[in-house]
Amino acid sequence: MSFPPGSGRIGNWDQTYEFRVLDTPNGRFAYCGNGANGWSIVDVSNPNRMRVVHRQPHSTLPDNTQYIDIKGGNILVVKRNRSLENWDVSSPTAPRLLGAFTPPDIHPTANAPFHGLWVHEDRRGRFAFAACAIAGFTDMILLCVDINDPRNPKEVSRFWYPGMGPGETPTWPAGITVQNHDMTAYGDRCYAAWRDKGLIILDISDITNLKMVGEINWADGRPNFPSLPGQTHSIGIVIPNDGGPPDYVIATDELGQCPFGYPHILDVRDETLPREVSGFRLPLN
Repeated sequence: MSFPPGSGRIGNWDQTYEFRVLDTPNGRFAYCGNGANGWSIVDVSNPNRMRVVHRQPHSTLPDNTQYIDIKGGNILVVKRNRSLENWDVSSPTAPRLLGAFTPPDIHPTANAPFHGLWVHEDRRGRFAFAACAIAGFTDMILLCVDINDPRNPKEVSRFWYPGMGPGETPTWPAGITVQNHDMTAYGDRCYAAWRDKGLIILDISDITNLKMVGEINWADGRPNFPSLPGQTHSIGIVIPNDGGPPDYVIATDELGQCPFGYPHILDVRDETLPREVSGFRLPLN
């Protein structure tokens, strides 16, 4: 399904930016973010005969659903440029919009205030972590949104790197991008990709008061590394077999521009002082 020039949509529905696969009573489904087009649900119960069962175009344009997430249950969280939407997908062919969240102080002129998204589920319920541009801050910060009542999502906390907030003085060198881009949560920790700063480890045991435990601060000195901004993009967690705290996480970057970055293996056993132990490069980078 292609779109004519000027329609506000890009490419076709086969272009997927991110997806999640979940087993449900109705089968196994992939929930796909299709960028500027919208999002879709694909029945992947039979991998040899996958089929689209629903497509949800954006109601307004321009817009973007690069990130999408679901953790158990029937509530799919969809990132749009200016909101997080909660959809009931108990019927994969007929999803229902239940509620949406937009912070009252969202940046009024940013083209796409919302970016990275991760849904975290624990004994307290479900929470959506998201990167968002907020008025008065130097760049995107981290928001935590309670989605236990999907019809009434509400912000419970936010975190920003010291120096990003209103009235604060930046402490980093000129030309450095200090911005939350993406995040992954596991247990009582959130591992946030903070662009040139690198990895930020947050204690989320008190969901109303996110606290920085440690960081790998590449912006202020990165030995044996090319003289380009790191632009840390995403964080993946190496989950131990015993389900305990991770020993290692994987940070990917863009090294100035995509796709020139590469993955970095970070030792996080000492959370106060994570360190890079190896990386993997291709000839391109």
